[in-house]
Amino acid sequence: MQIPAFLCEQQKCYTRLTVVQQATTRAKYRFGVFELDREAAELRKRGIRIKLQDQAYRILCLLLDKRGEIVTRETLRCALWPDGTFVEFERSLNAAVAKLRLALGDSAENPRFIETIARRGYRFIAPVELDRDASVPPANSVALPGSPAATSPPKSDAKSSRIGWVAGSVTTIMLVAGVALFTLRSRQPQGMPYTIMHRITSDTGLTEDPVVSRDGALLAYASDRDGSGHLSIWVQQLTGDGGAIRLTKSDTDDHQPSFSPNGSQIVFRSERDGGGIYVVPTLGGEARLIARNGRDPTFSPDGKWIAYWVGMEISYSLNAGSVFVVSSSGGVPRRVPTAMELGYPIWSPDGRHLLVLGAPLNSISGFDWWVFTIDGKTAVRTGAFEFLKEQGLPINDEGAGFSPRATQWVGDDVIFSARFGDTVNTWSIHVSRSSWRAKGPARRLTSGHELEAHSHLLPDGRLVFAGLHLNSNLWSLAVDSNKGKVRSSEIERLTNRASLEEYGSISEDGRYLVFTSTRSASGFGQIWLKDLSTGQESRLETGDEEESHPQISRDGSMIVYTGRSALSVVPRTRPDAVEPACQGCAAVWDWSPDDRTFVYNDLQPLWGIGLFDLKTKKKSTMLASRKGALYQARFSSDGKWLSFGQETNFGTSRLFITPIRNGVAGTESEWIPIADATGWCDKPRWSPDGRLIYFISHRDGYRCLWAQHVDPDTKHPIDEPVSIMHFHSARLSMMNLGTCPLEIDVAKDKIILNLGEVTGNIWLASTK
Repeated sequence: MQIPAFLCEQQKCYTRLTVVQQATTRAKYRFGVFELDREAAELRKRGIRIKLQDQAYRILCLLLDKRGEIVTRETLRCALWPDGTFVEFERSLNAAVAKLRLALGDSAENPRFIETIARRGYRFIAPVELDRDASVPPANSVALPGSPAATSPPKSDAKSSRIGWVAGSVTTIMLVAGVALFTLRSRQPQGMPYTIMHRITSDTGLTEDPVVSRDGALLAYASDRDGSGHLSIWVQQLTGDGGAIRLTKSDTDDHQPSFSPNGSQIVFRSERDGGGIYVVPTLGGEARLIARNGRDPTFSPDGKWIAYWVGMEISYSLNAGSVFVVSSSGGVPRRVPTAMELGYPIWSPDGRHLLVLGAPLNSISGFDWWVFTIDGKTAVRTGAFEFLKEQGLPINDEGAGFSPRATQWVGDDVIFSARFGDTVNTWSIHVSRSSWRAKGPARRLTSGHELEAHSHLLPDGRLVFAGLHLNSNLWSLAVDSNKGKVRSSEIERLTNRASLEEYGSISEDGRYLVFTSTRSASGFGQIWLKDLSTGQESRLETGDEEESHPQISRDGSMIVYTGRSALSVVPRTRPDAVEPACQGCAAVWDWSPDDRTFVYNDLQPLWGIGLFDLKTKKKSTMLASRKGALYQARFSSDGKWLSFGQETNFGTSRLFITPIRNGVAGTESEWIPIADATGWCDKPRWSPDGRLIYFISHRDGYRCLWAQHVDPDTKHPIDEPVSIMHFHSARLSMMNLGTCPLEIDVAKDKIILNLGEVTGNIWLASTK
């Protein structure tokens, strides 16, 4: 008897879907910034529910259930239309997958989550964490953290002590080194990206900066797991056998470790005594100072030299500084001579060159990776960033985007971290060791984590990295703002979200707070209002467009913010009465005391300070200078003075006060400098009585809160600036945020600020 064709097709569908349909509806999948809750049938991004069409949701469930494997188009057809329903299948499936990619911020050309397999189907390629009960079978191709497939190999029966396993490993490394130094070669296995993820550490705080010894046996990293609130250097076997040893103890952060080629020493950055480069034996012992002020140290391949850089981190992987080389035994450091801003050096495989992030002096434009000889006599621009731009990776050119951070040079490939969409992942690009020129395209090695940093390739082709999570929330510091006296050393958390809570502005009485939040389903930054007397929060508008940089008037009655094409004004008590105000104006800085005008970022013809009059609807340039961009203007409470910042050189700035007479700002010759120009300073804010200027400064090597006393009549500075609050922790710091969303504001009894909090662990990635 012949079986009808439609029954055969239904039987095929049943066979294909049997395994998939066995998955429990109680599973929760986490990938990148997303979580899929099967029980609630919800997809969330940073905790915020995202609307997802039914067919797109079902496709996502199928791909996650068979993550790492190809799900054929025929299997998807069976799942979506199993009973012979007539549809234009190809077009309908393509549309559903496109909607799913749109919701995830993914693309077919450069997939982070869903890979298209030509003429066959799709595959989910990102690392996935799964919360499930025992009835759910694990995916065949993905080793999940905590699952049997991902656990460490069985421990040895040997009863050696912690020091014993370190000593044995180091001895082995040194014996191997005595015969021949191991030379790393490019070992990028076929079948990228890496899909099998094993979490090596499971700390609740911050564990980062992983580095592996040359033979792949030992892992060193920085962690605050001891509860002291500071990072220390730890070392363990890569497999986890024997536990971990804490190598350093300090009242400040010790981080950025790097192994010597023979594995006997670890060089690291310490914040003790103002910061510097230290070396500690891998077996344990006293750390010794190698050089002051350095960052990101790394041993040369022959172990004779240590390269590092000195300068200022403006934002992640954007720098202003100089590169130095010093003997690994100590001595006088030698600066790599060049008229460029340099940072983040890594050694070439031959040990005679350094790849650095660099740009012409005093210019943020033209950043790229450059290859220098260590004497600085030869420098070649790799051109890598042009390839990365073509692939859609944002580059911090002209102050926008995110500079890729190189961490290792292996053979002819540079390993680096770069942002693509919502995540920062690990990539590689070819850099010739003969011409020092890059050759694209870059290749993404991992996908799915929110922020991957400090990636290093092991000799066997596996990849170790820090999988990090960054939160930005608003905090309050209790002060007598007219006296600059801190009333409590503990800061109070005002928001506690997985979304980005930024750009805080507060009324002078300290009651009403406005800020931006990405908590909505759109993922855009939007304006929220919080009544600090009741704790009640409310969305200011109901639209879905991007909103930023709100400013509330001193009396709390009016709010102005930056929309997509104009600055908009809205009464606090009437959020539905939004009125577009200033077309083509950039970020708003402050309200005048009478609420009639506000100052904003005037981009034409120079980056100056503009003034907009709400009554006449006219805008004018209030301040401009050819010596540098002006920004962050603030009126004194009596409206007679204006404070502002000026970029003097790349990475350096200065704060000024100018008088205002009949609505006209003083000329440049009347500007009163209130902070030195030796480093970065920003966000000048008046105390209510006009006798103090609060600001953020990098003067002690970190972004911290300072204040400058000024004469009540002339506004000239009195004595040196005083520190108000230091933020030197790597976990909770102003350094974890870019300078643009980083804001402070001053009320009579508090200072509002936002801090970036980083948590994370060390992961090991491999291919199938």
